[in-house]
Amino acid sequence: MIKYGFSIRGKWHIQSGLVCQDFSKYGKLKSGLYIGIVADGVGSAAHSDIGASIAVQYLYDFCDENLNKGDNVDIIEEVLKNGYSSVQVEIEKYAKENNMTLDELDTTLSSVIYDGQTVIYGHAGDGGVIVRCNDGLYKLVTIRQKGIDRSSVRPLRSGEGSWKFGYVENVASVALLTDGILDGVVQPPLVNIPPDRMALAMGTYKKDNVYVTISEFFMNPYSVYKNKKIKNPDELIESYLKRELTDEDKPLFLECIKHAYKNFFDTKEIQEIIDSTEKYYFPFWAINKVVDDISVVCFMNEKVKVKPKEKEYYIEPDWKERIFAYNELLYGDGVGKSTSNSGGGNNAYDFDTLIEKSEDNIYQIIKEKETKNAKEAAVKDKKAKNKVIVKRALVIICVLLILIVLILLVTGKF
Repeated sequence: MIKYGFSIRGKWHIQSGLVCQDFSKYGKLKSGLYIGIVADGVGSAAHSDIGASIAVQYLYDFCDENLNKGDNVDIIEEVLKNGYSSVQVEIEKYAKENNMTLDELDTTLSSVIYDGQTVIYGHAGDGGVIVRCNDGLYKLVTIRQKGIDRSSVRPLRSGEGSWKFGYVENVASVALLTDGILDGVVQPPLVNIPPDRMALAMGTYKKDNVYVTISEFFMNPYSVYKNKKIKNPDELIESYLKRELTDEDKPLFLECIKHAYKNFFDTKEIQEIIDSTEKYYFPFWAINKVVDDISVVCFMNEKVKVKPKEKEYYIEPDWKERIFAYNELLYGDGVGKSTSNSGGGNNAYDFDTLIEKSEDNIYQIIKEKETKNAKEAAVKDKKAKNKVIVKRALVIICVLLILIVLILLVTGKF
């Protein structure tokens, strides 16, 4: 089993003098099963780094003590559920002992138990679990638990009604990701373009597509770890996650992608895939843009013979066309086409402009929607309060009438 894991402090935290709020751990349990856990301390929580550390360490130890060799999927899932509940109790205990409020320790928590073919997962928050199936398909098996503003998160503290558990079979590789690398690199907005503006704003559209090229780099064992040209695989993966890539790194990246496909396609087909990647080098832009802390834990069963998808599955999208389509969606007919004049060529294309404009537009739509919802809620709330006032007034009147009748009866004046 090939395995690795990193929690890397983000550029913004470095510049701001903040600690890394992510925490991760992976390994092989006494039961012989593999476990991976990542946690992302909520940025607005004062001591979320502590919450993330407690969650990961405690869940790891809990599973190590309670899982046994030969446990079936149902038992493993039940242990994970109990583990999440126990983690929450442990965090509550820490908060009480250290005079903290519970929200100061808010964190997400994603975990997997892996036997080399079956993944049992637990999930709380906006991170995610990606699997590489035996048939070559990449898919996200969890759902981001975010608020309507697309930035707030439902943390572990949201409770078991929010937590999700499940399992996936026929898995050759599995990766756990916190939201920084999930949202910005593995599932960037342009791989899942929504059908309309409201779906974009509300997030109510399918997000099944995963960015295959970058997933192959991180999750195909032949890309880096079984590539003889890579002397120190862990060091290379970590260097990419530190997000300081330059043009000098591009040839080696392409070499890794070529090696990933060597057992899948012939030389001509591999070159087609490489040409599509070389056109924009989108992976470099996407990785370097992430400023948040990030955590990645990955397991790759190199003994599984993965059946590849058709060549087209691995060819990069035409990112410029996707940007045009995205702009059309955001700003209306003709706007996307005008973008084609920006930049001096394919490799010079400014992806930043699109994302910044898109985010501004998204949040404007959200703001309009939330304002409308707030007004409707205010009207409903006012009506409800008026009903309560009327009911209370009627009760008071009835009580007064009863008292008057009783007084009259007692005094004999009735």
